[in-house]
Amino acid sequence: QQSLFKECLSQLQHIINSYKIKGLHQKLGFNPKSDNLTANIKLTKREEEILYYLSLNKSPKEISTILSSLGDKSIQPSTIQAIIDKQLYVKFNVYSISQLVENAIMLNLIPFMPDQHQR
Repeated sequence: QQSLFKECLSQLQHIINSYKIKGLHQKLGFNPKSDNLTANIKLTKREEEILYYLSLNKSPKEISTILSSLGDKSIQPSTIQAIIDKQLYVKFNVYSISQLVENAIMLNLIPFMPDQHQR
């Protein structure tokens, strides 16, 4: 009887943990049907840079200023916003910057520092 009770508790704990994970995924904006796709997200260098600066709470305007000063040509804030809206939101299946950053962090897709900034 005691082993049956322990097995029931173990299964109950597994069910509870599954619901916690599912709840966390919903909070972070994961679509359970596309988890496999999310794990295979490929980012361009520019998308990595934008994610990095978004994770530092920079606005599209601030990001465009930073990337313009680092590169050889000017990048408009509207270009940064378009990459966020039309590329990153779609790739991560999210609808806000906070969900985007949370998902990227959870999947280890935000580099500590973009390559061109490492010394």
